[in-house]
Amino acid sequence: MKKLVLIFSFILIGGGAMAQKSKIRSAAMYLGEKDYAKATEAINAALSNEDTKDNPDAWFTQAAIFLEMAADGKMDQQEATNKAYASLTKTLELNPKYSKEKITNSLVAVGYNFYNNGSKSFNSKNYDQAASFFDKASSIFSNSNIFGGNKSADTLAASALKYKATSLVYNKKGQEAIPILEKLKSNPIVKGEELYSVLLQAYESSNNESAMMKTIAEARKGFPNNKNFVNAELNYYIKTGRQDELIKKLEEAVAADPKNDELLFNLASSYDNMANPRDASGKELAKPANHAELVKKAAEMYDKALAIKPNEPGYIYNRGTLYFNDGVQLNKLMNAITGMSAAEQKKYEDLKVKRDDQFAKALPYFEKLYTALDGKWSQLNTDDKNTYSQTLVALSQIYGLQAKADKLKEIKSKLENLK
Repeated sequence: MKKLVLIFSFILIGGGAMAQKSKIRSAAMYLGEKDYAKATEAINAALSNEDTKDNPDAWFTQAAIFLEMAADGKMDQQEATNKAYASLTKTLELNPKYSKEKITNSLVAVGYNFYNNGSKSFNSKNYDQAASFFDKASSIFSNSNIFGGNKSADTLAASALKYKATSLVYNKKGQEAIPILEKLKSNPIVKGEELYSVLLQAYESSNNESAMMKTIAEARKGFPNNKNFVNAELNYYIKTGRQDELIKKLEEAVAADPKNDELLFNLASSYDNMANPRDASGKELAKPANHAELVKKAAEMYDKALAIKPNEPGYIYNRGTLYFNDGVQLNKLMNAITGMSAAEQKKYEDLKVKRDDQFAKALPYFEKLYTALDGKWSQLNTDDKNTYSQTLVALSQIYGLQAKADKLKEIKSKLENLK
């Protein structure tokens, strides 16, 4: 009788394990039918049972249920993604060699969700949450055991890491972001102007002046036509009361190499920025007393750079903008006149003549750029795309003031197509 009892007990235990494994199969079957309630009930039963709580199939099936529920709007997407990721992590913990195809497809879905959630949080300025989401996305797509050699995954991993660092900087945690950004500088996937801009912000917030100046020098060398880096350098010298030192250095460099168009352009940009100062956020500051003198010097240097490279978009644009910005300032002075006295009306008309003259002088430069760049959007680099779009804005304002209806209509149509 004892042997019979023992055998009977063994059969019961075996039958219990099989029953729980059938719960996993049932959960998968219900999932296929989109019966999420029964699928959840079945998988919970399997995961709460001693025989199957460590079964990787059970954890993988639970991850699949969470993902499908999120996709169908039956569960909060962020909550479902977090739980699916935890379940997939447990799956690999229990069986590192679990079906690569299944794991890969599920991790791609989770990774995309984290990346998209990071983007949404970033856009809503919830930078702490954004950094967390981007960190998870980067961790997933940089898993070499799963995605090793996959270029799309490498791109997503690098991009997520860059935006994690950016979120940290915007969340006033620049010190944490610096090692990430320094490492990414050499990554061909994400290295570029945007990354340098964020790194400069990180160093500035950390009050690391030597590293900041080194980074500015690297950025200026790599992207000589980027006005933001010219501004960053000039603002640094202004902030430290050393702008005259910068100008002197550039003037000496131009004197030693007067045919170097990049040096001429940099000196012109420095004069230009000193004549039209802005703070770190881009807000206009009061014009210096020697504004007219600086504008004249900037124009001279821009003209010399253009004499060497007459078709360089950045040079043409800045030369036109020098006139255009003066026109804008004159327009502001006109708008500030609210009285109707004869003296005020005369002042208004005098300013209008000067304003129209400045815009007329700017127009040929913008029209030349428009002719050169129009219809070539897909071929343009980031700098030239920005130059083209800003050129359209300038042309729309000038044509509007000049009452050139046909040309204004054409330019507005181009602007609409960029949106």
